[in-house]
Amino acid sequence: MLVDQTVTYLEMTSADQLLPGKVPTGEITLDRVDRGELDLIRSTIGRIGTPHHWSSLAWPEQQWLDVLARPSVRSWIARVGIDVIGMVQMETHHRGDVEIWDLGAVNRVWLHTSSFDHPHALPNYCNRGFRPFRVEHRPRELPTGPPQRCR
Repeated sequence: MLVDQTVTYLEMTSADQLLPGKVPTGEITLDRVDRGELDLIRSTIGRIGTPHHWSSLAWPEQQWLDVLARPSVRSWIARVGIDVIGMVQMETHHRGDVEIWDLGAVNRVWLHTSSFDHPHALPNYCNRGFRPFRVEHRPRELPTGPPQRCR
């Protein structure tokens, strides 16, 4: 089935633009996962992304291995207590000896979200201080039949 997808790209160009959200009900932890934990990464992406038709659900194993093999790619699983609440994948860039991901060197954080994501995603990003800088509309083929599942 062909549907319209809206992709919104957002950015934050200064740390003072970050606006606090609600205090979580429990402590949030970020557990770093490496490429050796591909099954955990794919199953987490599957649980979170299936309702939102994330394109990475259909990636073959080799594509995941290629992405995770890049030294600039890092992944974390976000939890409140024992409950998984999200997956973070970030690609960092280096400038000389300074890793741009280090807070003192960050001059821009950007992300994108889709009309397929949770309805609260875009308003949440805007309420945290991100500003849209590009919007794209594109057709997207959605799978028919049962939802995709990562193994």
